[in-house]
Amino acid sequence: MNRRNTLTILAVLVLPLLALPVAARPDGSGATPQLSTVDTRGKASAPTSLDVAALVTVSRAEGDGAWSLDVDDDLGHASGTTGTSHVERSDNAAISLVKTVGVDPMTCAVTDEIKLPPGGGPVTYCYTVANTGDVMFFDHALTDSELGVILNGVPYLLVPGASVFVTRTAPIITNTVNVATWTSYDAVVSAAWATDVATVTIQAPNAAISLVETVGDDPGTCAVTDEITLPPGGGPVTYCYTVANTGDVTFFFHTLTDSELGLIVNDFPHMLSPGASAFITQTVLIATNTVNVATWTAYNPHGPTIQATDVASVRILPADQQVFFPVVVRTQ
Repeated sequence: MNRRNTLTILAVLVLPLLALPVAARPDGSGATPQLSTVDTRGKASAPTSLDVAALVTVSRAEGDGAWSLDVDDDLGHASGTTGTSHVERSDNAAISLVKTVGVDPMTCAVTDEIKLPPGGGPVTYCYTVANTGDVMFFDHALTDSELGVILNGVPYLLVPGASVFVTRTAPIITNTVNVATWTSYDAVVSAAWATDVATVTIQAPNAAISLVETVGDDPGTCAVTDEITLPPGGGPVTYCYTVANTGDVTFFFHTLTDSELGLIVNDFPHMLSPGASAFITQTVLIATNTVNVATWTAYNPHGPTIQATDVASVRILPADQQVFFPVVVRTQ
């Protein structure tokens, strides 16, 4: 007499495909990885939740490989099918695993490597397993070298030619290479496994600023030239120092010095975001030819610190030189 074992699992009735919502994460976070099916034509269904309760009973007889699949939904409708898997005698129990990574938690990414901006951020890993052999698999486990156990003893009927994927979102702040291993078990507790790798690279910070020093004779505007000529004896000029954040790091404190005017601002608090700019003006009397070298230092309390310099010149005409302007006379 053959002794029969029965495996009962809770599934979603989506004929002709069966999708099973997996259990909560082993880490206790309560977030549930999404499980979706792909039919033999390669079309993926959207991640689903349990909408229709169905009782799926998979029975097998040890020794002869006979199996039956019965579906009984909560409305009292029953259907079933039987067949012979011959899993005990199969030489082709095989699966493949494709691991991808992206930034959209609602989709299964198509690449196995991405780059994140400085500081990192959340990414979503997608693990797609396919039954590439001729044996049905009933139980599955998934581990990740960096994220730990994702699935463990999850019942799911993965027939030959079908595939299913699981997603997991996690924050990544350093360069990370994940090696995933998916293990599937058939009716006689034989195992097939596959591995794949995904990589997340965190871009190095690019701390950079630029400085433009200009000079003019209008104290109400920021001049557009870096050189000016004054009449004999000199006069007041207005220097303008414009700093721009040309990198990807936000700076919160600033110091500005001028080789001729000395310290202009020191530890000045101002949030200078990437792509933003700011300027400071300083009006002084200049009586001799002057070349100013300005140095702007932008920094954060815990780094980084970056500097930029620029030059502006004031030329004073000698007393024996005069500047003549053309006179236009109009007649009526």
